[in-house]
Amino acid sequence: MCGIFSLLIPENDNTHSTDEILQVIRNSRLPHRGPDRQDSCNNIDASGQDGLKLFMYGCVLHFRGPLTSQPISDGKGNTLLWNGEIFGGIQIPAEQNDTKVLFEMLSHCKSDGEILEIFGLIKGPWSFIYYQAELKRIWFGRDYFGRRCLLWHRPVDNHDCFILSSIKVGSWDWEEIPVDGIYYLDSDMKVHLFPWRKCESTRVEPVHGSTVSPSELIYEKLTVPLHIHPFNRLNPTMNDLTGILECSDSENLFKSASDEMIKLADDLVNILSRAIEIRVSEQPLLCSNCLKEILSESNHCDSLNFTDSKRCDHARLAVLFSGGIDSMMIAALADRHVPPDQPIDLLNVAFQLQAKTNSFNKCTRSKQKNEDIPCDPYAVPDRLTGLSGLEELKKLNPARKWNFIEINVTVEELQKRRVNCISDLVYPLKTVLDDSIGCAIWFAARGYGLLNQEEYTSPARVVLVGMGADEQLGGYSRHRGIYQKDNWKGLIDEIEMEIDRISSRNLGRDDRIITDHARESRFPFLDEDVVSFLNSLAVWKKMNLNLPRGFGEKYLLRLAALRLGLQQTSILPKRAIQFGSRIAKIENSKEKASDVCDRLNKIACT
Repeated sequence: MCGIFSLLIPENDNTHSTDEILQVIRNSRLPHRGPDRQDSCNNIDASGQDGLKLFMYGCVLHFRGPLTSQPISDGKGNTLLWNGEIFGGIQIPAEQNDTKVLFEMLSHCKSDGEILEIFGLIKGPWSFIYYQAELKRIWFGRDYFGRRCLLWHRPVDNHDCFILSSIKVGSWDWEEIPVDGIYYLDSDMKVHLFPWRKCESTRVEPVHGSTVSPSELIYEKLTVPLHIHPFNRLNPTMNDLTGILECSDSENLFKSASDEMIKLADDLVNILSRAIEIRVSEQPLLCSNCLKEILSESNHCDSLNFTDSKRCDHARLAVLFSGGIDSMMIAALADRHVPPDQPIDLLNVAFQLQAKTNSFNKCTRSKQKNEDIPCDPYAVPDRLTGLSGLEELKKLNPARKWNFIEINVTVEELQKRRVNCISDLVYPLKTVLDDSIGCAIWFAARGYGLLNQEEYTSPARVVLVGMGADEQLGGYSRHRGIYQKDNWKGLIDEIEMEIDRISSRNLGRDDRIITDHARESRFPFLDEDVVSFLNSLAVWKKMNLNLPRGFGEKYLLRLAALRLGLQQTSILPKRAIQFGSRIAKIENSKEKASDVCDRLNKIACT
């Protein structure tokens, strides 16, 4: 995981000296993404007719093999900035760093098709910037799901710069790069696009929400292979839907399931477990605090190989944890792969209930009979389900040390942190929903709170999050509304669209937010094998919205939770983080999620 940045400037431009660029970067939040090692390359010759110079900067958050400085270059002038993890598709020997392996492969490519094939093979999240010296091209892009962020500033005139960055840097205007395929910028400052190629087609259209019109791009004929199973659009027959019982508890939910559905639930458990296993195991054997000590004591960082380190006994894994079915499944399966003597940190965020809110009034009324018991201002829904989920995990594995971190946020701290940093990380997104979710995730991922009533900050570098489950398994309330209106055809259309546009909705924002704490977000539900498995199934085998709320949405996942012994979890209704944490009620409850957020907008204008 890294923070990556590149700036292409005219050779005769005297307004962007190296020292000035470095100062702008160091004043931004880019270095927060990679505190282990930071380096730069400048005056790279990217000459076109007018002469161009390329500046590249990398901030490394190290995970695998020898600590590798970025940008990484060879004798030919090829240079790579890599912000990603290769979890499959390309073999990475245990003792090697994936940045070096990828760079060597790219350096040996003789054609565009070879470069595209490499990125088509990679399983895992990534964004990258690669300078191909021979052709003087700057290649860049993001993985198909947009799990790693990358922004661009496109020149507005002949005197402006072309800039790529993981997050907002400086006062330039930025846009998220659409996840339409792999791009390159030629020496004449023209952007070319190689679109993704799905399994069942030879071409794809730009994703929903693309900020680039086709006229601004040169579309290449070659496409990037996408090794993901096509979405199953099969409509159900009456026979497909027979035998479904009304459910009132987890026992009836299980009894209503056919042998085929039980088998599919077991398959989902196994595939999701493998996805979590690699996301748990591919990291140093030391927590963040222990790694910092070694790095601070070493004068030869490039020679350090943390794969061979002695394992510490602190938490190296955290889970964004609401106690809902997504986070409970992740925690329960992570328990299989984390060493038994090592803690797992469960990060549970709550925003302070205000005296004027209905939630606070209900809490107060419930305590009126006993004046000695104060109302807990952080007794929000996600805190209650989190504590309940904690007890279920303890029953599942009582020997495990489950660190339930109570992350309590006041209105004052929320407002302060939004101004100081969160607004820059949410940018260029700007809606009320982006603000609410961005703030909630930032505080949760910070990992600072109370553990057994004592202050604690999680030392974990890896944070597992449940994004992607609702889109694939029909978890949102709008899915039920669409089903009631347009039946199965409307639901199938909606789910396919949700999966196609997930890259443009929120994952870039979440990556910017989480990695600000020098932690890496990993998304098991968006593992390529998990997505392929779910895509292969007919929609009615993943959700059955004939069943009531808490049973029909994410039906297959609920069966999988039952197979793991999570009975209480299996029938919990979906609750979005902005409502479960109560951040949506903390300031202006009359706003709509799609409104432009005045709080972010005012900050952006200051």
